[in-house]
Amino acid sequence: MCPIPDQKPDLDQTLKKIEELLSEYMNIRNSGNITALLDVQDKIAIWGMRLAELSADYMTSYNYQYFIRKINVSKKKMQLIKLGNKIGASDAQAMVDNEEVMNVEQENESIAYKADLILKQLNKTLSSIQQRISFMKQEQKSVETYGGKTN
Repeated sequence: MCPIPDQKPDLDQTLKKIEELLSEYMNIRNSGNITALLDVQDKIAIWGMRLAELSADYMTSYNYQYFIRKINVSKKKMQLIKLGNKIGASDAQAMVDNEEVMNVEQENESIAYKADLILKQLNKTLSSIQQRISFMKQEQKSVETYGGKTN
């Protein structure tokens, strides 16, 4: 029915790993350990890429289900009209008869939307981590150059 295999377990695993990495970041963000921050930043970026792939897969699946539903509803509606049913009643019955396809479509849209929102926020977090690293490098350079005194 759907061109994309069920990837919900993979999505759940990816979101769990991202959550773990964000917790790790929260624990080390003020440590002054630039290497550790760079490491967690790389890991978040890699898992973010996986999340982007899964989001794209769910969006592809949503689009596929959307067109399948539209085609199935049109076919069913035409069949019911040919049997002598009124257009409005045929349209309503065609939608009811394709409820399962519509449910899958809506579920895939919801998951794709959620993954996309998380991905956008993850990118903001990565930007924040990069700013923190840059600041820490400047502070470290200042300490090395001026012995801890700032201008």
